[in-house]
Amino acid sequence: MKKAKKLFAPIMALALSFCMAAGLVGCAQPSGGQWVTPEIPPEQIVEPPAPIYRVYSVNLQYNDKNIDGGVLYADKSAGTIRVTAAVAKDDGADGTVRFDSSDKAVATISVDGTVKLLAKGETALSATVGDKTHSVVLVVSDDHAVKPQSHTITINGGTASVSSAAAGEYVTLSTEIPEHKDFVSWIFPNSVTWINGNVFKMPDCDVEIKAEFADMLYTLNVVGAAVTQADGETEPDGDDGGYTNDGDTAEYAVTTYRFPYDTTIDIAAIDEPDGKIFVGWDYGSRDNRAGDAGVPEYSFTMPDETFTVWAIFGDLKTRVLTAGGIDGFGTAKIESGIAPGGDFPDPVYEELSGYRITIGAGSTSPAGYTNENIQGSELNSITTGTRLMKAIFKNNSTEAVTVEIGVSYYGILATSGHVTVGGGETKKVFFTAGMGIDRPWMCFAVRENNAKSQVVLDMVLGSAPMYPKGDKSLAVSGGPQYVKLKDASKDFMRKQDGDPFTVGVKWERERTIANKMGAIYVSTYAHSGCYGNVTPSNPSYLSTPIVNMPAFDASDPKGVIYGKYLNLALNDANSVKTTIKLVISTTNDPTSSAVASFDINSEKIGDMIMFKLEWERVAGQNYYFSIVKEQLDATGTYDANSFCIQMVYNNCIGYEE
Repeated sequence: MKKAKKLFAPIMALALSFCMAAGLVGCAQPSGGQWVTPEIPPEQIVEPPAPIYRVYSVNLQYNDKNIDGGVLYADKSAGTIRVTAAVAKDDGADGTVRFDSSDKAVATISVDGTVKLLAKGETALSATVGDKTHSVVLVVSDDHAVKPQSHTITINGGTASVSSAAAGEYVTLSTEIPEHKDFVSWIFPNSVTWINGNVFKMPDCDVEIKAEFADMLYTLNVVGAAVTQADGETEPDGDDGGYTNDGDTAEYAVTTYRFPYDTTIDIAAIDEPDGKIFVGWDYGSRDNRAGDAGVPEYSFTMPDETFTVWAIFGDLKTRVLTAGGIDGFGTAKIESGIAPGGDFPDPVYEELSGYRITIGAGSTSPAGYTNENIQGSELNSITTGTRLMKAIFKNNSTEAVTVEIGVSYYGILATSGHVTVGGGETKKVFFTAGMGIDRPWMCFAVRENNAKSQVVLDMVLGSAPMYPKGDKSLAVSGGPQYVKLKDASKDFMRKQDGDPFTVGVKWERERTIANKMGAIYVSTYAHSGCYGNVTPSNPSYLSTPIVNMPAFDASDPKGVIYGKYLNLALNDANSVKTTIKLVISTTNDPTSSAVASFDINSEKIGDMIMFKLEWERVAGQNYYFSIVKEQLDATGTYDANSFCIQMVYNNCIGYEE
């Protein structure tokens, strides 16, 4: 019995649920084997709400066409004309059209749209459906009157619905707006006395009408700078646009202007903030450099879009040269802008440090001279990327001299070029030092000297990162997952034959330094007589463990590394070609345990090559990254391969298959 009760209860519950789902008030008792549904009292029956049907629009038509310009012409002699109404509505909505005429002495209209023309004049015909109404002007002419003379219509900057019209007729105008312009208004002669939008009433004479246009204005945002001139207007007004997300100091302040397309615009950076130096202009987007590096003025023409230009400032390093002097020249130090024997900084030196150099009468350095005669510097572009170099030369003598200061660092060159400084002249020069330089010795050379007595030349040098947020060459999108190697300056295993200065390739130890953007810098070089021992069967290589491989996933065991190779070499060899092989291996010998590889063949300075290394991983297996060199790339006396490699696990560098 207990089991029967337990079974009966759920059955009844199911039956009750069914009855409720069917919308019944209750379930009747069976009678004669049939179920009987009780009647619902009328007061308990709830009717659903009546649907709402809408009329959306009504449009008067003549000959089943819309009436152009809202004006309909008719001749009284026709007696009658008929108009119709096009109605847009829901299927259930009342579509009854109610016609009307505002001046029934001119014309009347019947329920079917028949218009009876009674007298010369104008009246407004309207059609109403529900709450929607459309009206047009009916102009009734007198057939018995003398036809008025037609007059010519000339339109500048647009077109008219007719080329000629008689007095009193209506003409519709359309604009032809030139590119980069906005329509302002129509300019009518005094003879035109009635105007309604683009429709006018023809006078009893020829008319010439002109469309007036104004320059379309586009927004220019200038950050850390101001517009000094725009098409001849000096210092045009701008609006305060707040600050960028980078900060709330003057270098991040936004000024907003409005200019026509193709306006010639000159801008100038604000005065350099304390501890900063102007490095360049970002034009249109960040890290898109324009203008000359270090020059705080720039000119451009306004594009036809909202546009932004940024003045970029980097942290100034006022001391670059750290050697005691320059070999081969008499020198004295200039410290933080204070000349030898001085007590206060000379503003000419802008607080930079360097040397006072004594140059003998008529003496010059040998042609092509790159001897590293400044044996000490604090120049480092590995951790910050490309740097702007600012050199100031002051000639304390009366005769001119041409000099050069430069960097020669394992195949990477940076130079001021030949700088001629006249007697008593001060000259400022900017140049760039590319990525991959680390505390080099530097070179000072005299290139031309016709002086009949010794020349005393002051030279100071400063530097700043060209891209304060990170060198654009190493830019990534999204959140990078960098590949980490063991300390590349200590833990790269090197395999090379014999003395690297006489045989094979020398891997320069101090260059393999990882920086904050997941990059390593490497140089190789060889001297004369070193070109016969590096071959595919006898390669030279660097190898180091990968220390942050992602967790192994048996369902997707692939290992994938995306990378970017940058050719940094700028040398005086016969070639700047670089051939290397990038290898993933299971041991520190890539020649015997490689699981993935990619060949790099770079032909020119600045080459950027994207690569992908993909392999099947094994659980518990460690992996190594190697750079393998199987051949030398030049046959001259000097060969340098300087390059940077950046690697990530997620494709945030823009690699394409």
